[in-house]
Amino acid sequence: MSDQLKCCGQLRNYVTMFFTGKTKKTWDLLAPAPTIIRIVPAGVVVQEGHSFNLTCEADGDPAPTYNWYQNDMIIRTGAVYAIPNANWNEHDGLILCRATNTMGSRQTWEDVDVQHRPVSNVTLTSISQTVGNPVRLSCDTRANPSATAWEWFNNGAPMPDTSKVLYVDMDAASAARVYTCKATNVIGKSPEITFNIVIATTTDPDPTPDPDPLSIGEIAAIILACVFVVLLMIGIIVCCCCQDKCASLCGGKKERISPQPPPKRVEIPVYYEEPDESVISLRKLEIPKFRKNTQHSDTSYDFEINKFEVLQPEDFKQPEQTHLASDNAYSDITCTYDEEERRRKRRRRKKKKNKRLHDQQIRDNAIILEDKNDNSRYYIPR
Repeated sequence: MSDQLKCCGQLRNYVTMFFTGKTKKTWDLLAPAPTIIRIVPAGVVVQEGHSFNLTCEADGDPAPTYNWYQNDMIIRTGAVYAIPNANWNEHDGLILCRATNTMGSRQTWEDVDVQHRPVSNVTLTSISQTVGNPVRLSCDTRANPSATAWEWFNNGAPMPDTSKVLYVDMDAASAARVYTCKATNVIGKSPEITFNIVIATTTDPDPTPDPDPLSIGEIAAIILACVFVVLLMIGIIVCCCCQDKCASLCGGKKERISPQPPPKRVEIPVYYEEPDESVISLRKLEIPKFRKNTQHSDTSYDFEINKFEVLQPEDFKQPEQTHLASDNAYSDITCTYDEEERRRKRRRRKKKKNKRLHDQQIRDNAIILEDKNDNSRYYIPR
């Protein structure tokens, strides 16, 4: 095989192979759809009123058909799109070409730039204004390329203003005239744009009749009422400022303060007496109490000793000298009634605590006697 096989798009190639003494064989190579598509020329720039042509080229077998679209609407069929007179309203913008055959389709687009002279874009051309209020006129246009110069005319006579905006001073009725403007770009000048200014008529309001003048009596009554109100306000202010000193004048009551007697100082003499060691203090001698059950039988007096202990004379402890002295030791100071009351309460709490501890000690060291008949128990100290 000396020939080279090439396939591009939907191109059919016929390749023939010759063999010595043999018949020839043929292969058909097919492309499924157009693969190459373009629009020539590219980047079309045309002035309004001139002609231009666009050609759509694509490969494919079978040969494709061509359709041209703008704004999603079909505008032309065929490979060539020819415009003899370009108009910016119709032909400016994107132009799309689509190539289609039985195997598929492919599309491309091109931007057509149609240049034109300025066109009026003014919405308000008749203006009504009152004298003394200035008027703003703007020469708005649509152009490709944009406008670069402007001309103004007053009743047909040229004006020195060359800007896009013109201010008219409505200082007199003679300013109400017809004003025109023209915009210019590289393509040409725009048609005249006319502004008509008229004087607005103002309607004066109906004059209101003057009210009747006040009589002398009415004026005097008004003055007296004002004086009374002023005096009343002054009295209220003075009363509020002097509420503590002259509250009775304002209808209030003075606060009565009753004299309080000076606090009395109570002095309680406290005496300290040294205890005699040879005398047993009765206050320290506590006699144990016997508890028994209230429910008992009068017929039986049999007791059984469950716990007993023999005490020796040396087991009895005499109260220490320091403890006896501390009970009657008071500092030679002067105290008030509240302090003495707190001390009494403190001593009562201490006495109750000692009594509870003593009762507990008696129960722990007592001999328990039980009556079998009435199930009674008696505590006898050791």
